[in-house]
Amino acid sequence: DEVITTCMSFNATAMSIVSVNAIPVFTDVEDKEFCIDPLKIEAAITPKTKAILVVHLLGNAADMDAIMKIAKNHKLFVIEDSAQAPGTKFNDRYVGTIGDIGVFSFQETKNLMTGEGGIVVTNNPAYAKRVRLIRNHGELIADYSWSEQELVNLVGLNYRMTELTAALGIAQLEKLDENNRIRTENAMFLCEILKDIPGLCVPKIKDGTVPHVFPMLYDSLLTGVERQKILAALRAEGIPVGSGYLHLMYENPIFLKKIAYGKNNCPWSCHMYGIERNYRLGDCPVGEELLKKRFIWFYHINRPNTIDDMRDVAEAFK
Repeated sequence: DEVITTCMSFNATAMSIVSVNAIPVFTDVEDKEFCIDPLKIEAAITPKTKAILVVHLLGNAADMDAIMKIAKNHKLFVIEDSAQAPGTKFNDRYVGTIGDIGVFSFQETKNLMTGEGGIVVTNNPAYAKRVRLIRNHGELIADYSWSEQELVNLVGLNYRMTELTAALGIAQLEKLDENNRIRTENAMFLCEILKDIPGLCVPKIKDGTVPHVFPMLYDSLLTGVERQKILAALRAEGIPVGSGYLHLMYENPIFLKKIAYGKNNCPWSCHMYGIERNYRLGDCPVGEELLKKRFIWFYHINRPNTIDDMRDVAEAFK
């Protein structure tokens, strides 16, 4: 099976595909919201495509209207990786609730944090039941209604959160709206105070978007100063900034060398696959340009940072 996903995300997105012996098909992002480009999805579909794994990157919502239309036309499942976007809406619907399944992360850098763990949401009872079994070694502890025949092809592991982290998550959930309000307020302030700096393009934050980090686009051709010098100068001013992910997902050695399940390029070489799929630098030029040349990410728009802290950020840039 093939699963189409974005080229730009944390590697866990792609590993979730490989871990079930499926083939990740990476497609490029669009250059404003940095989410998967629906036009590239359509071109990547083959008879082996089973699902689209969307990532709502940096709090931005992918174009779910276009993606769901493509999925319906081709009878594909849609999974939403909403780890960076709890509370973000697309056309008045929360991301993670539009596709077949939504996934959220509570790892310590996220908008809602328990240290580790996450949650799966769906409005399909059969999917919910299956997820409960997968997270618990495939055992019928909570529900005895499934027959043995229904369980013979289900492999479950221990994906359970502890009760302590779950309790922490319930408490954090009550604070999510206020935390998201502060993130948005800090980001909007930065947009206004940084908008006139030559060579720096601030994001356009849409209604309903809750920023996860603050991504700026830098133009070294305009300034004549390479991005790495700007990053170093900002860090010297005490401002923690970065250039995004270290690389796109398909640039990870596991995909370039294709030895996930041994030395014979499995699953890519499987006789049941029958396709030669390679990953190469240059496959997703928009994503590569953003990471290698243009992105400047400022990470700390979350609490306890305040508008005064954002003024310090702007002063450092100036």
